[in-house]
Amino acid sequence: MNYPDAQINMNANAVGPDIGHAGAEQLAGKGLDTAYREMTPNERERNALLERLKALNEDELCNSLRRQLEGIEHSIRSLSRNLPPGERRDQAVLAFRHVEDARMRLGKVIQHGSGGGKSIYG
Repeated sequence: MNYPDAQINMNANAVGPDIGHAGAEQLAGKGLDTAYREMTPNERERNALLERLKALNEDELCNSLRRQLEGIEHSIRSLSRNLPPGERRDQAVLAFRHVEDARMRLGKVIQHGSGGGKSIYG
């Protein structure tokens, strides 16, 4: 499967952190640094994740995202339990609910894709 959002820009004329040789030639006349730079750890991690996601089918991708969201849910829940009562705690609880909803909706994507719209649990 091909996921357009999970693609690395390999365009040699791109302007940005992934600038290629042809783009470097275009910038040379503008007095900008055209040397290749080493990727940051965050960029390397992001690229590695994108490569792994490209190899997944839709259901595997949804399950992978659901597991990641579940980890985020636990972190937000811990945060909200440690905040004093008030607006900050209330906003953390709302964030938890939104992440929980996103995780459940990805479950619906799986349910309606592979299960033909029927619950795979019932």
